[in-house]
Amino acid sequence: MLASKEDVFNFVHLASAEDSQVLHSLLKRYHSQKTKSPFRFGPIVMRYYYSNGQPVEALKAFCDPDLDGLFEDLSSLKLLMSLLYEHNMHSEIKDVFEVVKSKKSGNPVFVKTLSNIVLASCYKQNTPESYKLATEIGRQDKEHVTRRGVEIAAAVALKQRDPGLALELLTAIDFSNNLLTRNLKVGILNIYN
Repeated sequence: MLASKEDVFNFVHLASAEDSQVLHSLLKRYHSQKTKSPFRFGPIVMRYYYSNGQPVEALKAFCDPDLDGLFEDLSSLKLLMSLLYEHNMHSEIKDVFEVVKSKKSGNPVFVKTLSNIVLASCYKQNTPESYKLATEIGRQDKEHVTRRGVEIAAAVALKQRDPGLALELLTAIDFSNNLLTRNLKVGILNIYN
């Protein structure tokens, strides 16, 4: 039986939290038809998972090879990574980020936008591995990381008691009159004194 765009659209908006398996099956059926439609279901489906608090199901849908290409837009990825962050699934955030980097290597907008969520996850984890990842992301050029991302990477370095690296990261950005940047520099000076 074929699944139309309207079927999927209506089902996503009417489905309850218990209907996630049925939604997954319907998406697989619709996506297997390879219909050319300008309408993207990724954000709508991710909003469904987000509003129902289902990070495992959202990650399962993202990783499903039968649904490859359905969640390639930035809105879907931000919703997925935010959902994973809210449920403390930090290693999964890093895995999704690596997949995005490998698929969207020619599009720095994706990497730049999503790096803030990864860095926030690193800050929350506060482990040597997350410190290493935050350092790698924070040292990238401005095309691949935002000012806020550099500030979060510096905060991770401060949390790991590495004020030298935090200062190095902060001096690389040219927003010295930014309030967060100034506060982080005060934190660095506090550690040195």
